Amino acid sequence: MQQIVFTTEQPRFTWIDVTAPTPGELEALALEHSLHPNSVQDCLDPQHLPKHERIEEMTFVIVRAFDEKAGPTAETTQQISRKVAIFLREGLVLTIHRKEQSFLEEVKRRLTKEDGGKAPSPGATLYALLDAVLDTYWKPLEDAERAIAHFEQHLFAGKDLTDTLHEIYRVKRRVTVIRWMARHTLEVIQKLRDPALANGPAQQDLREHAESLYFAGDELFEDANNLLNMQLALASHRTSEVMRVLTLFSVFFMPLTFIVGIYGMNFEFMPELKMRGGYPATLLFMLATSGVIWLWFHRKGWL
Repeated sequence: MQQIVFTTEQPRFTWIDVTAPTPGELEALALEHSLHPNSVQDCLDPQHLPKHERIEEMTFVIVRAFDEKAGPTAETTQQISRKVAIFLREGLVLTIHRKEQSFLEEVKRRLTKEDGGKAPSPGATLYALLDAVLDTYWKPLEDAERAIAHFEQHLFAGKDLTDTLHEIYRVKRRVTVIRWMARHTLEVIQKLRDPALANGPAQQDLREHAESLYFAGDELFEDANNLLNMQLALASHRTSEVMRVLTLFSVFFMPLTFIVGIYGMNFEFMPELKMRGGYPATLLFMLATSGVIWLWFHRKGWL
């Protein structure tokens, strides 16, 4: 579906938005607007990462926006983001994408209402699109921040997070993708040096926006990574505590088992069996042995 978002005569400028084009429709667009064949091929690749190219008079940009319909289990670049290809030259902005994206509709409404309905310049349109793309990632970052805070509360409350380790990992993967997209989009913004796009303040704002997104994602990535490491450390600590208790019990009972084992032998002569107080003396000896072991552990700080 092809939509002319707005068009002006003085100066002549048109924004055309194309949704889910067929290969034939893309070929017709390429002929009509003199698009390079390699750029058209990139439009058809759903896995393409953000990029910037300058081909003759045409600026070609690919960005990826967060997909608000991505499920909670989505954790890869293709699962949580959707690609938008942007062709820009004097008098034309052409956006191509496979699915409807709400952020694009919001940009259309906002730009057509600004300046009394006058269409902005191609450069201003491109900057508005890139800014809106970055905005789509803030909500999932905020969701990830809340999830990490929730996991931390359970962690320090002494609850077992074994069943939620996969959820923490999924949050970490999603934050990793967002951080990655912010970095690639920042590289695209830094390469926009076309004189027709020269707008120092707008480009600086975009750069700062992308950097803020990247650093926020980087901080959450470290938080998720630390949370995973802490959970694994606590699980290892609990295992060590269990082994420590079992070892202490075994050390206490080893000498007692040894003494009892001697009495289980079929000796023909055991003098203490016919001695008055033989059994009580043996029991006292076993208690004394346990007491010596306890005293030794206590001095070592193991009890």
